[in-house]
Amino acid sequence: MATTRVTADFDAEAYKALNEVAELLGTTKADAIRRALGLSRYVLKQKHNGKKLILEDEDGKDKVEIVTL
Repeated sequence: MATTRVTADFDAEAYKALNEVAELLGTTKADAIRRALGLSRYVLKQKHNGKKLILEDEDGKDKVEIVTL
């Protein structure tokens, strides 16, 4: 797959979040960004098609709808 180099400026809080996400995923910052974009793209397409994003705990008792993206 061909790649394109992109340069981005992050404020301190966003850069800290990027590092934290990369560490939690056990991957590079570039891969963390790719994964985040893929997830955002999927969620936005689903939202456009009338779907909701809902997170729930394992027993299904606590549910939270994610309304922004």
